[in-house]
Amino acid sequence: MIAVQCLSYTITNIRKQHNKAAFFNTFYFATTIRPLGLCTLDHRTPYSWDPPVHYKHLKKVITTQQLHTHRSQDWSFKTLRKLITDRDTITAIPSLTTEQCTTVWENTASPTLTNKHTDIAWMAAIRCLPTRLTGSAAMTLQSILFGPLQGLRSHQDRNAWRVINATKQTIWEIRNVNVFHKQDTLPIITARILQKCIKDYISLDTHRLGKDTANINWNITTLEGTFITPPITNLHNPTSTKTPLSSIPPTNSQAGIRSRHLALDPSYSRANYWTFKPP
Repeated sequence: MIAVQCLSYTITNIRKQHNKAAFFNTFYFATTIRPLGLCTLDHRTPYSWDPPVHYKHLKKVITTQQLHTHRSQDWSFKTLRKLITDRDTITAIPSLTTEQCTTVWENTASPTLTNKHTDIAWMAAIRCLPTRLTGSAAMTLQSILFGPLQGLRSHQDRNAWRVINATKQTIWEIRNVNVFHKQDTLPIITARILQKCIKDYISLDTHRLGKDTANINWNITTLEGTFITPPITNLHNPTSTKTPLSSIPPTNSQAGIRSRHLALDPSYSRANYWTFKPP
C-alpha cells in the first residue's frame, strides 16, 4: 500500500502540474506511463528515457494491479485502495461462510490491533497456530479464533478482541520458551506479560481518546488498577511468619508458592525464579 500511495501522489502531480515536484515526476515518469495511456507528452519539454529504478517498480505495480484500466481522473489513494481491495478474492476459511470470512479478515486487519497481534490473528485464521479446535469445537469457539463474526461494532468488541489476541501472543511466546529453551515459565510471569500487553492498549487509547474515555471503555479507574493474577489456591502466605516456608513439603505447588513470593515481593530476582523444576 505504500507503493500505491506513492503512485497516487506521482500520477496526481503529473496531471495537475502545480508544483516543482510535478515537473520532476513528469520528467522521469511520463515516458514510462505514456504507453499505458495515463498521460500525454508535451514535446516542448524535456523527458528522461531512462528513469530511475523505483519508477520502474511503480510501473510494475500499475501493470500487476491493472490500474491502467482505471480511466477516472480520480487517482487518490482511497480510490486506488478501494479498486485493489474490491478485486481481491476472499480466502476461504473452513466451516465459515463467505460473509463470515470477509468479517474475519476485517477483524484480522483491524487498526485497533498492534502489528504483532495482527500477525497472531492472521496466523490463527490460516490455521498456522497449532490449536486443538476441530469440527464442532471450532464452531463453538469461533469468536476466540477469529473474533466476533458480526464484526467489531462497539468498543467492548474491540477491547475483547484485543485481549483475546494479547492472550494468544502470551501463550505462543510461553510455548516457544518451553519448546525451544526447555524452560517452564512461572504463572505469575505469564500473567505479567499479558498484563503489560493490556496496559499498552489502555495507554494507547488514553493517548488517542483521552483518559476519561479510555477508563470508561476499559471499565477501570486508573491504569495501575489493572491486575491479572493466576489462580493459586491453598498456598502458604509468604507474608505470614507463623509457618516457615521451609516447613512446607516439596510438592508441585512450590512453583505456585514461589510465584506468590514474586508477586508480593518485587525485590525477588526474576532471573532466579523464572523457571522451577519440582524435585
